[in-house]
Amino acid sequence: MKTLKPFAIPAVLAASIAFAAPAAAQVQGPIATVDMTNVIVASNARAAAYNQVPTTYATQIEAERTKSAELQEIYKIFDKNKDNQIDDAELAAAQKLPQYPRAQALEQEISQLSAQVEAGLMFAVEQIMGQMRPAIEQAAKQKKVEIVLQPSAVVFAPTTIDITQDVINALNARLPTVTVVPPADWQPSQRSAQMLQEVEQRLRVLAALQQRQQQAQSGAAPAQGNDEAPVGR
Repeated sequence: MKTLKPFAIPAVLAASIAFAAPAAAQVQGPIATVDMTNVIVASNARAAAYNQVPTTYATQIEAERTKSAELQEIYKIFDKNKDNQIDDAELAAAQKLPQYPRAQALEQEISQLSAQVEAGLMFAVEQIMGQMRPAIEQAAKQKKVEIVLQPSAVVFAPTTIDITQDVINALNARLPTVTVVPPADWQPSQRSAQMLQEVEQRLRVLAALQQRQQQAQSGAAPAQGNDEAPVGR
């Protein structure tokens, strides 16, 4: 079952890069770590891409918002017991209603519109990832480190250096902005899709933390969820 929520722009990716000497070699120098998801989230190019989306995909966003509102009204018709959920019995009954074909069509149209916006963000992330290795190499050279790992890959190291900010700085210099309009023949890679999911999740966490901090400063009660939105399949 899925919860119908108010429409929002995808706020809609785990890859790892490690530069290491052969396992049998002796490491001469500190080990560095870099959180690549944080690099993308904090990069100027990512911010620029997300700022472009509302304008570049304004037509798709407005269409998705309108269709989502219409679909929610149909879901309310299907929700006979008004418990904000559409159970199996209600779904079976809904299939006999005249609104059911329209609901199916709306679900497909919304999915297609959302996919267009997501593809733009995925293309932006892919461009940023294309400059990740040079940025890491540049930061590693500046810090005189021989191995760069994701933080999760380090079990123990006597000396580690976090070069995430250094990589962000190098990336910003190399790629200050990106486009969110992929070529017609472009196909997203699995790696880009996965990294976009990582970025989206990190952004949601950061937004939640920021909201809590603002509420703590103002003394406001935590925001409550929308209990009126029905749940559909």
